Amino acid sequence: MNPEENPMQQQDSVLEEAEQLIWSLLDEQVEETNVKRLETLLRENEQVRRRYVECVQLHSDLMKYFNPDGKPPYPAQGNSPVLGSLGNLGQESDTLPLPEEK
Repeated sequence: MNPEENPMQQQDSVLEEAEQLIWSLLDEQVEETNVKRLETLLRENEQVRRRYVECVQLHSDLMKYFNPDGKPPYPAQGNSPVLGSLGNLGQESDTLPLPEEK
């Protein structure tokens, strides 16, 4: 980031970077270093978190629209990096426990 940019330009730049990383993640074309960068941006910036949710929702809506029968368009390749850490909740001491079913 250029230190001469004003705060609005810096925020726009961060959101653009985040969106590129988010779509790379959703397209399963992201490198590990970029995953770490996205994780940092998500932790540090509420607008990036909002953009992440918007992109994931759009991705999901498009998948449903273009694949209404719900069959995977390609074979599963293990855990999805999209919110993949949710599958590990409750297994580590520093994570939130899963809610109990009633």
